[in-house]
Amino acid sequence: MKKQKTKRIKLPSIKKLKKQLWELCRNIALIKYDSTCMLCGKKNGENYINKAGKTCKTVLSCHHFIHNDHNSSKYRFVVLNICPVCYTCHIRKIHEQSSYKIIDELIQNVLEKGLITEQQLKEIAEDPDYMSVDCDNRVWLNEQIELRKKELQELQNIK
Repeated sequence: MKKQKTKRIKLPSIKKLKKQLWELCRNIALIKYDSTCMLCGKKNGENYINKAGKTCKTVLSCHHFIHNDHNSSKYRFVVLNICPVCYTCHIRKIHEQSSYKIIDELIQNVLEKGLITEQQLKEIAEDPDYMSVDCDNRVWLNEQIELRKKELQELQNIK
């Protein structure tokens, strides 16, 4: 008699789960910040004239306040640590110039909007719970995905 093969359930890869969680976090940040660059004030999809005189559309990406090679994965999915910036500001100002002055300006703009407080930023940086996160843990990633889905749904219902 032949043995029946049991079907294996293929779980999504850690990489796919991280990508899904990042997209949820990014979308939450875009909604919270009204799809506006926190450095120059351009709205997502807004037309502007670039230095070469061409008409372009603003494309927003997201930047982390707290980011370095050792801690980036621990803070990557903390929504309070994410804010939208347009592609031009993100590449030309933040990453090419890479000065504390620009990061301070970014943080100041976010604080002025009242969407995060200095205390919250401090808590993110000092909270040991964020330091103990295992971003390669499938259970944790799935829990975070479900939490972010609910958070995104609530924000979409408000707006």
